[in-house]
This record gives sequence, structure tokens and C-alpha cells, in this order.
Amino acid sequence: ALEMATTAIPSAGRKEAAPLQRRGYYIYVTEACNLRCSYCFVSEKTNHRHLTTGMAEKVLGFIFRESSEAKDLYVHFFGGEPLIRPHTVDHLAGRLRAWSAGQRVRLRLGITTNGTLLTKANCEMLQRHDVGVQLSLDGGREGNDVHRQIMGGDQCGLARIGAFDLVNIDNYIAYFGKG
Repeated sequence: ALEMATTAIPSAGRKEAAPLQRRGYYIYVTEACNLRCSYCFVSEKTNHRHLTTGMAEKVLGFIFRESSEAKDLYVHFFGGEPLIRPHTVDHLAGRLRAWSAGQRVRLRLGITTNGTLLTKANCEMLQRHDVGVQLSLDGGREGNDVHRQIMGGDQCGLARIGAFDLVNIDNYIAYFGKG
């Protein structure tokens, strides 16, 4: 559910270890996904393993403890497709923002999404929490549709159906101003 990356900034002339000034974490919100990409590292794409409320609280507690002396904190929401669980992303982002403001920690949030669930409501939630959005595509329609299929697809013995037209690119551009 949690992966951690840290960077220590050395301080000249000190004998004791310098506190970690930067912290980075990836939170796996869910393993479930609404696409069936040919190269996906998640072996069981139809599972229903999601970050539970109890585990989310444990993850937040860990981040708060481990980052209490950090100056910079980066947290990235990942999955399968993390926007399958938008309420979990909303909860985590809200708690992280409130904590970082109280601790005076510079917080950056990010998410990787296939873009199919960038609804108006999800975009507004991400924008409200100032979450940077990484849109994962495989080029244009032809390249994308070869590797990214909707549930079913030829990986399950059904006709291949590409997912390019399901990406809410207009919402991505409207809310996050990127081309």
C-alpha cells in the first residue's frame, strides 16, 4: 500500500546524521483498473483489493511520523487506476493538506491516471487539493488502442476494443491547462 523514497540533504561539518529534509511516498489506492493494458504489471486486474479506511489511516500515521521533520514532502497516488476510488484520494489528499499546513511542510501531491475517469467531479476534487495529474497514454489512437483495451478485450478472448476515445482529454486540458 505504500512505497517510500527519501533523500537526505547532507549538512557540512556535522558528525551526526542529517535529518531527512525531503520525503516521497507512493500510495497504492487500488489494484483494480477499468482497462486491460497488455503490459500492465498488475497480474490480477479484476481483483477488488483497495486501500481500506483502516489501512489508509495507518499509512497516513506512518507518513506523519516519518515526515515530521521534513521540509518537503511528495505523495503520489497510484494503482491500478486510483480514480476508481476517488473518495479515498479525496480523503488522503485532504488529510495530507491539513497536516502539512499545520507542520509547515511543503507538500506536493500527484496522481497517475489513464484518464478515463477524469470526470468533472474528479477533476474538481484533484484541483481543490492541488494534485498534479500525470496522464498515462500510449501515443495517439492507434498506438493507444493496440495496448490499452477496455475490460474484456482480446486478453479475455473477446474482440479487442481500444480505450483511446474513453480518455477525458477535454477535462484534462480544461482543469489542468496542459496540452
